[in-house]
Amino acid sequence: MQARDKAQTARLWSHVRDERPWCGQAPPCVCYQFSIDRKGEHPASPLKGCKGVIHADGFTGFNGLFETDRASEQASMVHVRRKPAEERIALR
Repeated sequence: MQARDKAQTARLWSHVRDERPWCGQAPPCVCYQFSIDRKGEHPASPLKGCKGVIHADGFTGFNGLFETDRASEQASMVHVRRKPAEERIALR
């Protein structure tokens, strides 16, 4: 993000819905949300009323969404190849 006389880190969150592979009736949709910090309230707030399955990465800001009976988590496999922190430290 361009700030006065310098650059500042910001976040762009994306929320995607596509039910076509499961013969859903809702049209596909993408929503982009901008925030100046990484607080979990930003990506989680539009998902508060969701029911069903949410595909999310391991960001702790999403944890509150899965504590209720409304939504279940479909974990992302994007980080599955990463070694656990203990193993990385042992290799040094």
